[in-house]
Amino acid sequence: MVAQRVYTMPIKRELDVDLLAVISDEEADNGEENGLQCNRQYRNLRGISWDQLEYALEREDSLFRRFASAADLDEEAELYAEEREEAILPEEDLWGLDVGVIGATLALSALGTVPFSSCNAGGFGGHHVAVFPHIAFFLPRTVAAASAKSRFAVIEHGHEA
Repeated sequence: MVAQRVYTMPIKRELDVDLLAVISDEEADNGEENGLQCNRQYRNLRGISWDQLEYALEREDSLFRRFASAADLDEEAELYAEEREEAILPEEDLWGLDVGVIGATLALSALGTVPFSSCNAGGFGGHHVAVFPHIAFFLPRTVAAASAKSRFAVIEHGHEA
C-alpha cells in the first residue's frame, strides 16, 4: 500500500458575507471560453444536480479504493489520466476534477456556489501546481446567509465555531 500524503496546513474558516465577491451569470457563462479567475481549465459546473453528485460520489469512492491499493501512486495517476482522455461526456471524466476534490466541488455547485478552481495537490499522484488541496468558489451572499443560519453550517466569523 502507498504511503498516505498528509497536509499540515491548518484549516481556517472565516466569513464576512459583505466581503464576498459577486460573479455575474455572463462571467460564469463565458468562463470556459475566456478562463475564469485566470483558470484556463475552468468548467462551468453550475446546475449540477443531486443525482449527478450522487453518481460522482460513488465513482470517487471507487477511485479512492483504486488509488489506495495501487503499488505506485504516480503510475496509477498516469493510467487514470489516460482513461480520462477517452471521455466524451463531462460526467465520464468526472467533470475534469481531481480525485479527492470531486465530491466536495460538485456538492458546492449543487448548493449554488460557482467553483472556479480546485486541485488535490498531488494527493493521488501526478504533478500538480498547487501545494495544498483546495477548492475556490464564488459563494452567493444569499447562499452564505442561508448556510450561516443552518445548524449544519461550520462558519467561523472571528471566533471558534
